[in-house]
Parts: sequence; structure tokens; C-alpha cells
Amino acid sequence: GENTLEFFTGSSSTPAMTINNANLVGIGTTSPETLLHVKAADSVAGVIKVEGGKDTVTSVGEINSELQFGSNDPSVGGDNIGGKISSVTEHANGAWVGLAFYTYHQTQSDLAERMRISKDGLLGIGTTQPSSKCTVDDGDFETTTASKGIVLKSPNGTRYRLHINDDASVAVT
Repeated sequence: GENTLEFFTGSSSTPAMTINNANLVGIGTTSPETLLHVKAADSVAGVIKVEGGKDTVTSVGEINSELQFGSNDPSVGGDNIGGKISSVTEHANGAWVGLAFYTYHQTQSDLAERMRISKDGLLGIGTTQPSSKCTVDDGDFETTTASKGIVLKSPNGTRYRLHINDDASVAVT
């Protein structure tokens, strides 16, 4: 189209990548709808691969790659990064990798890890080393009245609902 930059590969007559006059980039599409629009062919999974880190990992906690979510609002500290998801090594040889979720807290002036999905699929909230399917570091766990308690599952599969009453007594149903 007019004022559009198109990139072709081989002898193809269809552009592999397009930058239109609104500065929208399309890979696999000539009509990008967002800043970066990646569209796979029919019956092909759309994948964006982000790869990085050291050739040889030497310590726990190294970041291999990450997605950063920025803000144009200058009240977000640092590089205006309000959140990110990082691929982080959990073993010194790099063979075990978890996902770390970070958020920004203005009054604490920090972008810190708040949640981790470990290499074993364990979820940690407030901890980088969850020890069970869901570990909450400080023990705080809130539910709303609408949820009517917390559902717990025993090893044999029986489900129990834990209620904390107004008088601080606990009921299990």
C-alpha cells in the first residue's frame, strides 16, 4: 500500500513483514491491528520466542529472558517498568527454569518479584521457593463473602470448604 514498507523473502509475492503508515508492524499479516501484530498461517500456532541469557549458567537467579510491561507515566520508577515476567534459573547449571512475576509498588519504590511458578510447577506468592502446590509466604489469604470460604482438597481427593466465622471460630464443611 501507499506509504507502507514491505519486506519479501525469496520469490514470494506476499510480504513477510509490513510496516504501515501508522507505524504498525505486521509479521504474517499485511494489515497489522496493533503496534506489533504477529499472525501465523491457518493451522499453525502463533509463537513469539524470546531467548537470552548466558551460554553457560553458573548461578541460581540468573535471568534468561523477560517480557517487560512499561508505562508512559513518570510516577513509575526506574525505567518506567511497571511489571515483568522473567525466565529465571533455579539451578546453578541452568537446567531448571522457573517463571518470576514482578510488579511495581510506588511507595516502596521497587519493582520486585511477587509470585513464582517454579520449575516443578509449584506456585509461590511472596516467596521464590514454593514448597507446595501453592505457598503463601506470610500466611495471609483472603476470600470475599461471595466465595464463602477456601476450598481445600485432601490427598484422597475429598474437598473441604473452610469457613472463618465472625467470632473467629472455624468451620469445615
